[in-house]
Amino acid sequence: MTKSIQKDSKKNNHNSNKKKIKKKGKPIFNKELLKQGWEKKRQIGCTLSQDMNTCYYNAVLQCFNYTPQLAQYLMEHHKKSECTKYEKDGFCGLCAVKDITHRCVWKERNTSKNIVVHPSSIGHNLKIISSNFRRGRQEDAHEFFLAMLAAMQKGATHHLGKLTPKQEETSLIYQIYGGKQRSQLTCYSCHAKSNTFESFLDLSVDINKVDTLQEALNNFVKVDIIGADKENRYNCDACKNKVKAGKKTTIDRLPMVLPIHLKRFNFNPHRGSMRKLNTQIQYPEILDMAPYVSEGKEPESTKYRLFAVLVHLGSHCESGHYISFVNAPDGSWYEMDDDVKTRVSLKTVLNQKAYMLFYKSMEETPSNGLIREDSFEKRAEKEEEDYEAWMARVVEEDLAKRLTKTKKEKRRVTIVPPVSKPTFKLSKKLQRKLIRRSFNNGWQVEDISA
Repeated sequence: MTKSIQKDSKKNNHNSNKKKIKKKGKPIFNKELLKQGWEKKRQIGCTLSQDMNTCYYNAVLQCFNYTPQLAQYLMEHHKKSECTKYEKDGFCGLCAVKDITHRCVWKERNTSKNIVVHPSSIGHNLKIISSNFRRGRQEDAHEFFLAMLAAMQKGATHHLGKLTPKQEETSLIYQIYGGKQRSQLTCYSCHAKSNTFESFLDLSVDINKVDTLQEALNNFVKVDIIGADKENRYNCDACKNKVKAGKKTTIDRLPMVLPIHLKRFNFNPHRGSMRKLNTQIQYPEILDMAPYVSEGKEPESTKYRLFAVLVHLGSHCESGHYISFVNAPDGSWYEMDDDVKTRVSLKTVLNQKAYMLFYKSMEETPSNGLIREDSFEKRAEKEEEDYEAWMARVVEEDLAKRLTKTKKEKRRVTIVPPVSKPTFKLSKKLQRKLIRRSFNNGWQVEDISA
């Protein structure tokens, strides 16, 4: 009886959630639950066992393990016991990734003993993830990545029923990986412009005849001429004529995590088969996406930091081996080759013939660990308070919480600003040495008593 009552209560809760989303049009997922950086500086985690051509999904899973936004959310908020997708089908993409991340990264007993984790939750459910996959057969890592995103999307939205495309774009997976691109058609006769928008979870760029990632992205946003041939002119809705037009694709909304797929496998019409481009493409650790953003758009941050690289070794697409390079929470880089891990330098990472690149937004997580001052100004505006007064109050309140008194003396402290020396006057207690570091949301109290 109790089990049936619990099931009925779950159904009622899910039905009420559906009504709330459809009526109010609220986002499915609260983006504030995602954390841009690692809260704890963990060491590199466990490796994954190789079993009958599993290197393609081992490499992708390691990239998921070290995506801070996804990994930390799953470990802190996703519960398998409450997952209706797992309860119904016996498999959920979110549950599977969480299980592997928990065993590889979170379970410190495993990491300290260098235990090799067997990702059975993936291997036993390949046909559920995609009907095209076969156990024991080498598959494409990029196809598996997209299939796993689709599986996780189903796990995140299963209990909500049928959703509109706009509603799906507010789900967990789209909040992390989802961006939007704009295709703009410009009539060369009347100069009328028409825009179409399409969401994406990764960018696929052509690397033929380019040497750098920036060159490939420049080609991605360059104008393509439509109707150069008189027989295939563009039919303009504005001037009602068949004319030449230009089509330009740009990024209208940048994602939190940006996976970039380099098109190394292309169809060779002369041979009638696929071929691999073994071109060495240079890519940076810090990528600025500003040149590829739509005109008129001013995102808070356009800079991204590399955190994972997926590589295909071999000269043919039908064979070869996949490995990945990941940036551990403690900042060190490692090569993850199935059940072998090797510490490497950043220079080694940047010299790979990459197949996929994973970048994360540097918004509110600059390389020096400081919080940008404009983020504090925005927070002051939300609380309808003068910036300087708000900052002084925050410092005073935090200091009061952190000061500890001993029987012999009051501890001397250092007040640390996030970016630069503030313009407001500090009280005598706060007039200590100012240094540039941060804690939590920007300020730090450092004990300097000797």
